[in-house]
Amino acid sequence: MKRWEPIAYPGPDNGFGAATHRNFDQGTGARGSWLDAAGYQNIMDELCALAEAGGQVLDGAKANQIALAVQSGKSTFAIATGTANAWTVAPSLAVPAYALGRVLWIKAPATNTSTTVNVNVSTLGSRRLKQRDGTDPAIGDLIINNWYPTIDDGTNIVVLTPLRSEMVNTFRGIPISAISAFGIGSVTSGIVTTPGGYTTVANDLGSDGSFSGGGILTLTSGGVWISTCTIETDDPNASLLWLRLGQNGGNPIAWTQDNSTTGAKRVSVTHIGSFSPGDTLQPLFYIVSGSASYTYPKWLFAAAKLR
Repeated sequence: MKRWEPIAYPGPDNGFGAATHRNFDQGTGARGSWLDAAGYQNIMDELCALAEAGGQVLDGAKANQIALAVQSGKSTFAIATGTANAWTVAPSLAVPAYALGRVLWIKAPATNTSTTVNVNVSTLGSRRLKQRDGTDPAIGDLIINNWYPTIDDGTNIVVLTPLRSEMVNTFRGIPISAISAFGIGSVTSGIVTTPGGYTTVANDLGSDGSFSGGGILTLTSGGVWISTCTIETDDPNASLLWLRLGQNGGNPIAWTQDNSTTGAKRVSVTHIGSFSPGDTLQPLFYIVSGSASYTYPKWLFAAAKLR
């Protein structure tokens, strides 16, 4: 589209061809400016192209087709085809060139099986698909048939929302520092019991803390921590399942219980609090009327330093 200059009648009363359009002045009789045919044609072509790009079939009886075209968003999304790691993206209005800041919603054609995912928009050539921080997505981050808002950063196509690997083991965006799962053997009813052996599923505590036998978490770094513990039993004879999270071997800082008379039971506790270096956290449980022949393998104990 171009800026069409007005065609003005010659003479001093209209500036000998002013650069801006002007109306007829009834007071002075100064004539107004006008467009030639090319100007009107250009404006009409631009508006019709916008309506058609938005999926509209031009209809002279309708006066809202531009609004409907904008509302459709058709030129700002595309359902990708291709393979899991090489996407072909063809929006209804072809992108003329890669450009910094261009936003496009893309529907994934398949779940990625590589950390290298390429996107080819409007046959402009392949560009890498990146996470918000500029790193490659993890395998399985991009899920088949999921929609992803993206932006062209001038070099790559960047997904603007958090991907799966960014959200695994997080609490409101804060990485969970350590997760430990416990396998519990048979117990005698009516006895407060500590977890026996356990298997660490993930332990990224670094210098902030460490797990030891019996599921004891020793905090070597003070601050605000969140901790959560869950236990589940499938023993139908257990009439009460009681769980507590103790600090420094003393009174519980969080506890809960399930005192239903029959059926499987599952209880969880979560605590957020301020701790000092050297403090310990340890889950304990209490079971009533359980059967010694049953085992209790379903434990989960997790902790994260918030600040």
